[in-house]
Amino acid sequence: MNKTRVSFCLPFELVDEGEYSVSLDGRVATIKVSVISRSKEDFEKVTGMTYETSGSGSVRITPDIHGVSVISEIHVEVPYYVDMENCVSEVLRYLNRLVDVWRFATIKFWIPYVSDRDIFTVNWETIDDSGKGKRGFMFGSASPSIIYSLKTCEANKVMDTIKELLSNEMKIPTYEILRLNARNHLVNGEYNLAVIEMNTALEVLVATFLAIKLREQRLSKEEIDNRLRKYLSDYSLHKLLDKVLREVNGRSLKDSDLWDDFEMARLARKNVIHPWVKVLRREDSEKVLLSIEQIMRWILQKN
Repeated sequence: MNKTRVSFCLPFELVDEGEYSVSLDGRVATIKVSVISRSKEDFEKVTGMTYETSGSGSVRITPDIHGVSVISEIHVEVPYYVDMENCVSEVLRYLNRLVDVWRFATIKFWIPYVSDRDIFTVNWETIDDSGKGKRGFMFGSASPSIIYSLKTCEANKVMDTIKELLSNEMKIPTYEILRLNARNHLVNGEYNLAVIEMNTALEVLVATFLAIKLREQRLSKEEIDNRLRKYLSDYSLHKLLDKVLREVNGRSLKDSDLWDDFEMARLARKNVIHPWVKVLRREDSEKVLLSIEQIMRWILQKN
C-alpha cells in the first residue's frame, strides 16, 4: 500500500505527546506528536526569568501556545500517495481534525489551528507498494494556487493613516474587522469559519450601508431606527439586497452579474452552519470570500 510521510516542527505546544489515529473520508492517518524543550537560554530571554534545574530537569509552561518553553515535533503518515507540492495542505487536514477533537473534548479553546505559515521546513517521504520510495526536503510549504488575493499594505505607506486613526479615536467599521478575521481563518485553514465570518461581514455592511443611505434622506433618527428595525427583522439578506436596496438606493444586486455568486456564498454559509455540516476545502472557501469581496465593493461603489 502506498504511504506518504511528512514531518516538521511547530514553534509552539500543540496537544499532548502521543500517537493518534485520525480518520477522514474513511482513510486513517497516523499522527505522532513529540514535545521538544527549548533551551534554558531561550526560555530566560523570552520570559525574563531565571530557572535552576538539577540533572536533566526542565521548566515547562502550560499552555505554551507561543513556544516559550517547548515546541512540537509532528510526524504524519497517510495511507496513500501525496506529492511533495501538496503534502502540507493534505496533512494539515488531518492535523487540524486532531486539533478540533482536542478543543472539543478538553474545552482547551486556546489550542491553535495549524497553517502552512507555522511550518518552516518539511521532510517528505513516499513509499510505494514495492517498498521503494522517494524523499524530499523543502523550506516552508509549496504555495497553493490562490484565486483570492490577500494583498497587504506596507506600514511606511500608510503610516499617516495609522497615526490619524490612533489619535482621532475613529471607530473601525465592524464589517472590516470581520473581513480581516475571515481572511485570517482562510490562511489558518479554518475554511468553514472563514465562510461564516465573511458572510457576517457582508450582513453587517448591508445594515451599515442602508443606515447611511437613510440618513442621507434627512429622515428623523426615530424614522431611521424604525425602518432599519423593520428591514433587518422582516427581510432576508436576499430581499435586503434586492427589494430594500432598490427602495433605498435605486439599484438591486439582482440586476448585476454578481447575484449568482451571492447565492453561492449564502448556500455555502447555510451548508456549514446547519445540522449536516459540510467541511469545505480551501478552494471552496476562497470562492466564497472572493465573491463577497466583489459584492461588498459593488455595494460601496458610488452610483
